Parts: sequence; C-alpha cells; structure tokens
Amino acid sequence: MGFLKQTSTFLQRLFDLAERNIPEENFNVQDLCKLIGISRAQLYRKILSLTGKSPNHFIRDLRMNKAWQLLKSKRNNITEIAYEVGYSNPSYFSKMFFQNFGYSPSSVLASV
Repeated sequence: MGFLKQTSTFLQRLFDLAERNIPEENFNVQDLCKLIGISRAQLYRKILSLTGKSPNHFIRDLRMNKAWQLLKSKRNNITEIAYEVGYSNPSYFSKMFFQNFGYSPSSVLASV
C-alpha cells in the first residue's frame, strides 16, 4: 500500500472513530489511542504532522465544528447540542465555543 493511500486510510479511520465518540464527555486522547491501536506518542506525531494540531486540539476542534454544524441546522437547542458534542456543562460549552469561533452559540443559532 502506498504512503498516500495509507495516510488517507489512517485519516479516514481517525475521523470516523473520533466523530463516533465525541458525544462521550470523557472521550480523550488515551481513548483514541486505544481505538486506533497506536501509542500516545505515535498518535501525537501522526496527528501533528497531518493536521498541524495536537490530538487534544484535534478532538476539541472536531467537537466545535460538529457543534457549529448542529447550530446551523437548528435541529436542537444549545444545551442539547452541548451534550451531543460531549459537554455536560452548557455554560462551559458556550465559553469554549466563543473562544474557538469568536461568536456565542446563541448568536450562531439566531443568525440561521
């Protein structure tokens, strides 16, 4: 298998496993390592080289991007979306969302 095919397969698996597990509040890098079957150091090196982000930032960004999509779809309220992307505290979710995007979740919801 060529390098590009191998990289593409790894990224697809990484995104699939992470997206499936982001609703779990306690989902973290160690869990991702177990699911993908590589050490924490290997995962750190691979994710950093492929995305420019640490695994923690990768998971956080995945959660935030999913939250953005859910807010834009106007499918649920902010509390439900917070739970859906792995935050048990809607206030903390709102704070992290604002830090990430510079907008509050309510302003995104209102703009749709």
